[in-house]
Amino acid sequence: MIRILPVKPLAERTRYALAITDDIVDTNGDPLVGAPTYQSVADPEAVLSNVAFEPFREALLPARRLASDYFEFKQAFSIAGFPKTFDDVVFSTTITTTAVDDVLLANTAPVTFFRNSLGIAARQEGLQQLISGFYNLTQQPLEGAATAEQQNINDEIHATLTDTDFRLYDAELAGLLSDARDAGMVVQYQDLVSNDQADRRVAYALQAATAMAVDTVADNEGDALALATAADNLIDAPKPRTVRMFNQRDGGEINPALAQEVQGTPLNIHVYEGEITLPYFQGVPEATDGSALRSASWLPADFSAEESLDQAPSDRVTYRFPFAEKSGETTVPIVVAAPDTNQALIAPQTPANGFPVIIYQHAVTTDRSAILPLATAAGLSCADPGNTFDCFVTIGIDQPLHGIFGEGVVGLNPITTQDGASADASSVTLASPLTRILIRYRRVNCRSPNREVCT
Repeated sequence: MIRILPVKPLAERTRYALAITDDIVDTNGDPLVGAPTYQSVADPEAVLSNVAFEPFREALLPARRLASDYFEFKQAFSIAGFPKTFDDVVFSTTITTTAVDDVLLANTAPVTFFRNSLGIAARQEGLQQLISGFYNLTQQPLEGAATAEQQNINDEIHATLTDTDFRLYDAELAGLLSDARDAGMVVQYQDLVSNDQADRRVAYALQAATAMAVDTVADNEGDALALATAADNLIDAPKPRTVRMFNQRDGGEINPALAQEVQGTPLNIHVYEGEITLPYFQGVPEATDGSALRSASWLPADFSAEESLDQAPSDRVTYRFPFAEKSGETTVPIVVAAPDTNQALIAPQTPANGFPVIIYQHAVTTDRSAILPLATAAGLSCADPGNTFDCFVTIGIDQPLHGIFGEGVVGLNPITTQDGASADASSVTLASPLTRILIRYRRVNCRSPNREVCT
């Protein structure tokens, strides 16, 4: 068995080729030999005796070719005596990494997904038009009913290929294309790429330049915004959410250690306890059965009600279709610690647009009350006339499957024991990580007289 451990994290949403050569030896010191099945399946000249092996060839052969190209590159540019060839590869395959961050980002800002997907579609269309001969490489006028944007893309392809900063710049190719342009000649993709394999290096350069030209010229922002608006109506994307506050105490009331003194003046932060209702995306547990928390997975959102949106291609939530279906809502505790603006040392330091905000995430095995020591320091940091520090509002929500039972580690009580809490409020936070990201805080103002709502 050979175990391959990357020396650094692999990039997200990226296809990698893996090749093993006969430089690796077995316990007897003999070079590895490719399995007969691999040698026949990964050989483009071999005739497959079983059509069932075709998917394996499609997976193995590109990786072997990439490895061979890499060996040729080493021979040509860095190590003249580099001996490896296509035949020295004893095993190869490709892997594609997923993209967790893309899923989270798309659910919080749908326009990012549509902007990216429309860009990919535009590049694919541009490549098809290049290969079919619609685009040319010498800035000649396009035939037919070409749009101004298409003509601009056509011109940009030539500009990219002849730009010395282009990462695949080839002086000989650039000179040929420039001479042809000056002579008014039309040079197309098929004129330079007659064989996909033999000419694959120039083919790659032409295709890369076209993709870059499309990215530079094409404008899909309006379409992306329209699709994002349609998706917003079907998913529970980030939005301002009402926070109900039903309990206010000074920090020293909760725990005497939180009471502070600055220049002989006693100071306390205001601690507000309340609840917020958040979307939930995982399996909803039953009253006495929490197995859904462990066994259920996110499901893709249903876009069938909107014709402009594509449906999920499978029952998986991935970067290809990142939108999750909301399974319900959960009302969870929230605690907000804020400076006391009635204090003489704090009032002059109050910003006109509200205090800056810290969102504090407690560690595992603790609870939301763990924010209070830090919140006290942050909420009183501007009280000392000897410094120019800001004071902060601090917000805390329990981690998923955490909560206060009996009494918090620093203080506070379960939400279910407090007057004013909703009947469906839970002492245990069930919100998934995505749910937490869906909360958008800007500024917090809990100074209203009735303190019923903080936004």
